[in-house]
Amino acid sequence: MKAIIIDEIGQPEDAFVSTAIDAYSLKNVAEDEMILHLFQHQGINMGVDDVRMDDFEKGLDFYRAHNLPVTIRNSGGRSIVADEGVLNMSLIFQTTKSMNDNYQFYKDFIRDALKPISNEIEIFKVEGAYCPGDTDMSINGQKFCGTAQRRSGSRTSMVCYISVCGDQLRRGELVRDFYSQCRGDVVDVNPHSMQSLDLLTGYALTPRYIGDLLIHALTQYCESVEGRKLADLDALRFQEALDRTREHNQRLLP
Repeated sequence: MKAIIIDEIGQPEDAFVSTAIDAYSLKNVAEDEMILHLFQHQGINMGVDDVRMDDFEKGLDFYRAHNLPVTIRNSGGRSIVADEGVLNMSLIFQTTKSMNDNYQFYKDFIRDALKPISNEIEIFKVEGAYCPGDTDMSINGQKFCGTAQRRSGSRTSMVCYISVCGDQLRRGELVRDFYSQCRGDVVDVNPHSMQSLDLLTGYALTPRYIGDLLIHALTQYCESVEGRKLADLDALRFQEALDRTREHNQRLLP
């Protein structure tokens, strides 16, 4: 198995580009590859469940009034916050295993990667967290990581965000106040249900350090490692993925 590393930590970019890189990688990952994509950007990554809420446009206006760019992502259903203290990670590979098996592998992968800083990571749905789910990762009951999965045939993209450092309380307040503008299937967010990984572990952590732990963990599964950059992707196929990403967002966002 070959590890392919697409490392964009510290290079905040257009969220459409990050989303398109994942879409391109999912479509083109080879049977003998595992692609690790590490990236950061600024703004709100919104899921399609948010778009379906009553008064969604009022919530969208709230984000925009706070100068937060909004992107509809391809996996997961609810709002998450992206900034310089949050690390986004996608692990893309081919498999015939079930979605539950894939989640178990991904959870084990992240927990193994983070063992140098904590052996206390638990997996359960954290009530009050934004974008809640059964695979939430927490320490002492406070969520710091959320995961999701996207499949295309035998190809799977496991994705997560890790709140590494920065003002997690403020992130939670932003999402809570977004939902306060909407009606219907809203999420009841308690900002205190989440915390950044540095405060949970007591270590001075950065996205760069956590990214290096994830890269090291992947090398334990693979015989070789190769770096890949945007310029290395097939230009035509990537442009097609980028166009689809933009069209998807234009269709869903007023």
